[in-house]
Amino acid sequence: MNGFIGIIKKLLAVIAILLGLFFIYAASFSKDNSGASVILVLIGIFFFACAYYLFKKKKKSANLKQDNTIYGLENRHSEMNKQYREEKNNRIATDNREESKANASFEDNKHNFTNLTDKGSSKLLKQCGTIYLLYWCNGKTLKVNYPQYFKERYTINPAKMHKELIDEGLLEPASTEDKFNSLTIPELKDILRAHSLKLSGKKQDLINRLIENAVEPPDIDMYSLSLEGKDFLDENSLWIDFHKNAPMNIDIKEYKKEWDHLKMRGNNPDFNDIIWNISKRNLDYASKHNKYSEYRINMQNIFNIYDNQENYPEAVKAAIIICCIDLSGLDDCNSELPNFLSYPFLAPYFIEYISKYMEYYSRGIVEEIYNGLFLNKGRFNSNQLIYHIELAIEDWNKSQEKLNEFSFQSIVQR
Repeated sequence: MNGFIGIIKKLLAVIAILLGLFFIYAASFSKDNSGASVILVLIGIFFFACAYYLFKKKKKSANLKQDNTIYGLENRHSEMNKQYREEKNNRIATDNREESKANASFEDNKHNFTNLTDKGSSKLLKQCGTIYLLYWCNGKTLKVNYPQYFKERYTINPAKMHKELIDEGLLEPASTEDKFNSLTIPELKDILRAHSLKLSGKKQDLINRLIENAVEPPDIDMYSLSLEGKDFLDENSLWIDFHKNAPMNIDIKEYKKEWDHLKMRGNNPDFNDIIWNISKRNLDYASKHNKYSEYRINMQNIFNIYDNQENYPEAVKAAIIICCIDLSGLDDCNSELPNFLSYPFLAPYFIEYISKYMEYYSRGIVEEIYNGLFLNKGRFNSNQLIYHIELAIEDWNKSQEKLNEFSFQSIVQR
């Protein structure tokens, strides 16, 4: 029916053009009567306008039909595109989280990594950077942009070192499966389609289908870890942990010394074991000498360990200790009296953490911390600490207003 109407409109448009031409032609023979000529010309223009209108409607209908066709194609491929986008976004998000976490850790703890005047530290930094580069280069080509921290923090040339890792046999040309695995699902389906193979299944199904049918992967100059490279990383995985987590206030030489100490005792240490032992020693020292800032920094390392182990009761207690020290105004320089000129502040992250695991919070913990750490020298008593922590849990912004008021009044009084 729509096709028949289109034909009728097309015929009417042609007739309108012919009539328009006829009246324009007739006007040219009416030279004696100028009024009649004008009327004939206007009639001709009218028919031309009608033809234009009919052709325009037809074109609009055609465009609409084309749009509907495209929309239909998009619907047919929407599921594939959605799957591709989710996979790509997840991969990018994972990489970004890992890089962001490493970058943030390094920025917060530059003093652990930039003591290059010490030859021992410099050597260990290069060792750590080289091992992490090997880990980072797995599944990448030689034409890749390297993160700046390889040069700035580890003082190594990543492009040159990348080639050396290949020459030493720690990286080898990627396998067929690795090359296919580096492609997206739509790219894999394009290859399957080109070889008239089925497109159904998950990503691994697509890869297996290509391998089973002896399809060659794209010519990608990509390298993966060799067996020797994997063994080497397994033996040195603690350097990768050190890069990713960058523990606070722990020097790289101290980290390596504790690592070797635990190995000599016949233990097979992991990252948490090393950081736990160092931080606990530092906590004991800070507690005996009233070094509150140092105590807080090392308690944050302990907090991270508890959180990674999902030991939430102890992680909450560590978070409360950090909050109490922040509120006390006590630091390494003012261990006997609170620094009333310092700005009282509760870190939102730790308040949110306590709020998230509120079932492990109690006022008794605050009182225990207050007495155990001799916080009676600080700016608040135990009841005031409880008040400010619980107010922050309820409304962090309001708690900061109260702390600001207290700080201002303290400065005025002094």
